[in-house]
Parts: sequence; C-alpha cells; structure tokens
Amino acid sequence: MMALYRSLVYRELKLTWKHYLLFLVLYVLMVGLFTFPFIIIQEENLFKTIGLEEVFLKMFGSFLAVLGALTSGTPNNIQKIDVNSGWKRYSYSLPVTAGEKAMSDLIVKLVYFILFGLLATVSAVIMGSKSGYGVFCFTLNIYLIMSAVFWIFDAIENGSVVLGLNSAVAKIITVIAVPVMIFLLKLRVSVRNNSAYPSVKKYGIVDLAEHRLSLIFSVFFFVIVCIGYYLIMRKAYERREE
Repeated sequence: MMALYRSLVYRELKLTWKHYLLFLVLYVLMVGLFTFPFIIIQEENLFKTIGLEEVFLKMFGSFLAVLGALTSGTPNNIQKIDVNSGWKRYSYSLPVTAGEKAMSDLIVKLVYFILFGLLATVSAVIMGSKSGYGVFCFTLNIYLIMSAVFWIFDAIENGSVVLGLNSAVAKIITVIAVPVMIFLLKLRVSVRNNSAYPSVKKYGIVDLAEHRLSLIFSVFFFVIVCIGYYLIMRKAYERREE
C-alpha cells in the first residue's frame, strides 16, 4: 500500500515540481525582501522603539500569508496534463482506486502547504522577534484560512476538469465566490463589553486572527476543507462510462 502511494505521489511531484519551483523561488525572494531589514538590524525591539506601528507588521504578515496560501493552493494543472496525456483513461485499467488517487492528490497538496507555511511562519517569527510585536499567531491564522479558501477553488476547478465539465463552470463559481469571500473578510461582529463601563466593539476576521484561541477555528476549518477536498476528488475519480 505504501509503495503504491509513494509511486502516485512521486508521479505528481515529477510532473509539477517545475511549476512549484518557480513559485518557491519567487516566494523565497519575497520573504527575503520583507525580512532582510529585520535580520541585518541586530538591536532587539528597535522597530518598536522608533515607533513602527504594529499595523505595518500585520500588513507584511498578511501579504506573506496570502501569497504563500495562493502559491501552495493554486491549481497545478496536473488534471489537465493527465487528461491530455491519456493517463486518466489508462489509470482505470490499473489496480488503483479512486480513493487512492484522491489521497495522493491530498498528500501532494499537504507537502506544498507545509513547505510554504513554514516559510511564512518563519518570516513571521523573525519579524516578530526583531520588531517587538508578536505576529506569529496572526500570520498563521491568515495562512490557514486563506489556504483553505484557495483549496476550495482548486477542488472546484480540478473536480470539473476530471469530470469533463467545461472550465467556464469553474470560472463562474469562482467569480461568484470571490465577492462572497471579500464580504466575509469585511464582515464585523459587535461584541459588548460587560465591564463597569459597558461598550460595544466591532471585530472582523482580521481582528480575531490576532487571538490564539482563533487558531482552533482556523485549524478546524482547514481540516474540514481537507476532508472535503478528498471527498470531491474521490467522487471525481470514480470511473464513469465515457
């Protein structure tokens, strides 16, 4: 069983490594650009001392998190390659189940998710330790949530390709989903303070990302999306008469 998964994963890595290598090089350069000033300045908390506001660090962390999620979650065109090369039809004659093919897809996605996630979190740790502001939790939350969002888009597109649907279907769904995502990001929840001087504060998703407890939601949301990705791809890989 493990040999089968190794061969399936190796096949996908062999076909997609150039695609991800390009993204990896660009992302490493971007991470270096953002973290280089924090590395060369040796004094601790200097940025906090000179008045660099935390919002700038959060902006840097958000950019790296979203870019990392995009580069790891973007469709790698492996499904189109399989269809064009005839692998999809040939795979039906092999002793490989739909679940095994879907699991290999999930494993490959997780490999790149971990790789880009490590780069994003390491950069957040460097910026946080040198600036005096902790942005690790914030960056990790954004990375998990946005990775889940891009995985949903990837599942829609890949699922439509495997099923032989018109790519326009996936594009229409994506066009509809993007405004919904933007609306949710801008949505703010009012929370009443129960102290002696009650007041109402409004929190958005970005604000809640600062709190460590929100990591529980982010991890749970990402795990649910991983399960959904696997189920969608397994259903798409099931053999159908063509």
